[in-house]
Amino acid sequence: MAARAGAEPKKIIADTYNTAISFSADGNTLVFERTSLTTPAELFAASSDGSNVRQLTHQNEPILAGLEMNAPETFWFDGAEGTKVQAMLIRPPKFDATKKYPLLVLLHGGPQTMWGNSWGYRWNAQVFAAADT
Repeated sequence: MAARAGAEPKKIIADTYNTAISFSADGNTLVFERTSLTTPAELFAASSDGSNVRQLTHQNEPILAGLEMNAPETFWFDGAEGTKVQAMLIRPPKFDATKKYPLLVLLHGGPQTMWGNSWGYRWNAQVFAAADT
């Protein structure tokens, strides 16, 4: 699939965090690693236009079946000089809105890296969110 000069980039695969993207020799299939804050890395495949996304590996399903993790809730707030700052809230397992919970704020910004909707093997926001449950 050749790109046209000056063409707008097109998002081919969305949802969570996708990396390590490789195309098949004929260019018709792409394979990639997908993670999120609730799912460690698994391999997926899709057609080269991003359609027909399918999961190839299921290595983590037995372990994840016994865990409760909440998806991140994204929100924005005004930072210094009116700069919009994106943040994510992760509620603990078995969250009950009538209870009070400790708050842990994890700050990390670029330009080298940031907190994103991707699994972390070294620092994992789900572990922090579940600390008092």
